[in-house]
Amino acid sequence: MTIRIWHIASHTTNIGDGALISGIHSTLREDWTGPIEFMNDPLMEYTDFWGKKEFNRELVERINGECDMLLIGGGGMLDGARAHHCTGMAFNLPYPLWREIKVPVVFYALGVNLFRNQYYWHKNQLKKTIEYILSNNRMLLSFRNDGSLHRAREILNGELPHAYDIPDPGLYVPLKDTDHPVLLEDKINILFQLSGDNPYFRFNCSLWRFMPLAGKRVLERQIREYFDRIGKTFEAILKKYEVNFILCPHLVRDFGVMNDFISCLSPRVSRFYFNASGVLRGTSRADVFFDLYRKSDLVIGMRGHSVICAVGVGTPIVAISTHDKVDGFMHSVALEDRLVQLPTSDKDSKLLDVVSQIIENREQEKQRLANIRKKCREITRMFHIKMFELIRQ
Repeated sequence: MTIRIWHIASHTTNIGDGALISGIHSTLREDWTGPIEFMNDPLMEYTDFWGKKEFNRELVERINGECDMLLIGGGGMLDGARAHHCTGMAFNLPYPLWREIKVPVVFYALGVNLFRNQYYWHKNQLKKTIEYILSNNRMLLSFRNDGSLHRAREILNGELPHAYDIPDPGLYVPLKDTDHPVLLEDKINILFQLSGDNPYFRFNCSLWRFMPLAGKRVLERQIREYFDRIGKTFEAILKKYEVNFILCPHLVRDFGVMNDFISCLSPRVSRFYFNASGVLRGTSRADVFFDLYRKSDLVIGMRGHSVICAVGVGTPIVAISTHDKVDGFMHSVALEDRLVQLPTSDKDSKLLDVVSQIIENREQEKQRLANIRKKCREITRMFHIKMFELIRQ
């Protein structure tokens, strides 16, 4: 039996979303007994973002007539945006039209992407939406295992019974064997992934964002202090090991913070020990992009999918804590000993210590990650069984 799945997600932008979407598609195909056809519907083409398409009755009629299931997500569907006035989430279909959907609906590994202290707009609409989903026996609601279910409960002041906590499908990104000139055969290749969005929140000065001139100076000073300390740690690593550092942006906006970091290094270090990869977008390029992760020896990352995809491809990871979802994921898979905070002083040696532990015990670390992925994959398989049961009803 062939099933057709209408899939609304961020198919065309963030490479991390590309990884999780391709992970959803590949694992669903593994777990279903017959062919699956995915009808990809990019979220960014709707008017709530940067496109012209509408969440309206015509969309519902097409879904009812052309597919067997509506799949929404994964990714950060719950970001508290002002534009999401109908539902409080990125799937912003006007509430009266929800009852007209005739096919099963699965909200897959949704993420709550807000930073701590960010305001969530339209909480009441979100609460109404979630209550409707959970009361409908033809719908499933799941959150990704980065603490999003816990954060959703905090937003809604509720328990969210019958919502599932499932692995982020970025763990299963398919890969394409590719040549990566930034890798050096005679060195330990360490990817360093820096995140440039929401800097006031990432670098612990969120209150200063309301004071444009003074706040910008505080942010710049804060970033420089952190990066000076990380740079000194990298110089200490170079004294112990033969390393090739690779700056690995996920978004174009990451280039700015990469430049901030490079400016904190001595010219000798930045010129002779650093390479940089390029930015790719969308589901169709995730297999090439994350093949670089697979072929590296170690990843030091800030973004959620830098951390998640490294675990998935079996490359040891050191996660730098600048977002609750990174902390949440590392705790959920029992890797909290590989989670480090931004260094608070020149004597803060945890990053150096963890990197050294991994380099000295890399094969054991890779086996640890393989065990984590195996356990997560079984949880994913069980959730897929519940999805397929909705189609068979």
